Amino acid sequence: MKVLYIGNSIEKITCGADAVNKRNIQLLQDFFSEKLIFQNLIENTTKDKLLGYMGGLTPLVEKQILQTIKDNNIQVVFISHSALGRVAKKIKSNFPNIKIITFYHNIEKQYAKTYLKYQGLKALPFYFLATTNEYLSVKYSDIHIVLNDRDNNLFFNYYGKYADAVLPVSYEDKFQEDKLQLFSSANEKFTILFIGVAFFPNVSGITWFIDNVLINIEAELIIIGKGMDDYFKDLKNKKVKVYGYVEDLSSYYYNANVVIAPIFTGGGMKTKIAEAMMYGKNILGTEEAFEGYELIKETHFLFNTAEDCHEIITVLKNNEETSKYNKLSRKCFLDNYSNAIIKQKFTDLFVEINSK
Repeated sequence: MKVLYIGNSIEKITCGADAVNKRNIQLLQDFFSEKLIFQNLIENTTKDKLLGYMGGLTPLVEKQILQTIKDNNIQVVFISHSALGRVAKKIKSNFPNIKIITFYHNIEKQYAKTYLKYQGLKALPFYFLATTNEYLSVKYSDIHIVLNDRDNNLFFNYYGKYADAVLPVSYEDKFQEDKLQLFSSANEKFTILFIGVAFFPNVSGITWFIDNVLINIEAELIIIGKGMDDYFKDLKNKKVKVYGYVEDLSSYYYNANVVIAPIFTGGGMKTKIAEAMMYGKNILGTEEAFEGYELIKETHFLFNTAEDCHEIITVLKNNEETSKYNKLSRKCFLDNYSNAIIKQKFTDLFVEINSK
């Protein structure tokens, strides 16, 4: 079985979608090895968007995809995200026997509605592009994979059927126990870590935290994420340090007392929750931040108001037994969100496809 993967190879992870795509690529490579062929995407022009293309698909890329399928006798196409529905339709029209698998990082229709609500009429072009392409993905794909049960229910509500598989966020385990000792000493200030790109749910959430919670506690907040340094360049707050893209986040995770995730809107799963679990962190998050995750109440703390968040941080900060490392959080990662766990589910899916 030859498989075509439509999506960019991931050299460095700059956002949650990159992390999931990199995981998916690794699983496909493990399963198909030399039988896996790649088709990269490119940046869209305004003209492309006017023609109904988005997500890195262009007329040229579409033509290359069809030629690659023909030249290599492709039997399965794995589409990296649901904004590429136009090419799913094109493939199915030209090669009706090919199996098309689409991975849904969120439900674009739901996300586009939320984005339109926050951004106003200027978001209408994106709304129409995203919803149209996702509709085409649903119509012309044979296998649909979502990240969590909420997205599966949204999928049903919008499209009248459930996805074929639920594969949550997972990470390759990079935790190094010997490094714990390097960061085990108490910080000069209680350190709160937030990681996320300059994307509207992230910037609005962490701004809310700064304005409503951090102002009332003695702690240091570290913000890391692509574009965050530019977004907060005019922020004058001695309690806050802001960095842009950082290649290796491990030292920040090891050193943080807690990880914060004040996310109130969005879809899919927040990949940095799984990454924080990998490093054994105590995590404070909203219902949206924890969506799709198995939680352990002794290490994963839910809040939805500033008062709740302030109280949880105060208790953790004043408790001498609070450690930078919580073995329960790490166990939750190993049991549910390591690549090794997800690999078996992925393998079972392709064994089933191969048998049909």
